[in-house]
Amino acid sequence: MIHPIAILTGLPLAVCGALIALRVFGMELDMCGMVGIIMLIGVAKKNGIMMVDFALEEERSRGLNSEESIYQACLIRFRPVTMTLFLSQIMTLYITPVFYVYFDELNHWLTSRSRKKEEKI
Repeated sequence: MIHPIAILTGLPLAVCGALIALRVFGMELDMCGMVGIIMLIGVAKKNGIMMVDFALEEERSRGLNSEESIYQACLIRFRPVTMTLFLSQIMTLYITPVFYVYFDELNHWLTSRSRKKEEKI
């Protein structure tokens, strides 16, 4: 449950970035703009999924911690992400890793807390 939340954290920021870009270029939010925002959400979501999936694979196969694994995921996924939209790149490479680490630490904390409760019973 933790990892999907980390993936979705960049989506609201990507939408805000798209709306700011429309404003900067003096464009209205018409049908084309809405379709573009929907496409941006899809690309940002896909990049987030790929980043977290790669980080989880690195944790399992190489025994890395969450910070090292997401860093490796950023290095490997940098080129594919740069081939997509600019704001999606920022969200995926900077926002998703931060939330990934925080949520992973929260997950470990909650797991250890529930184990302590089970031991007391």
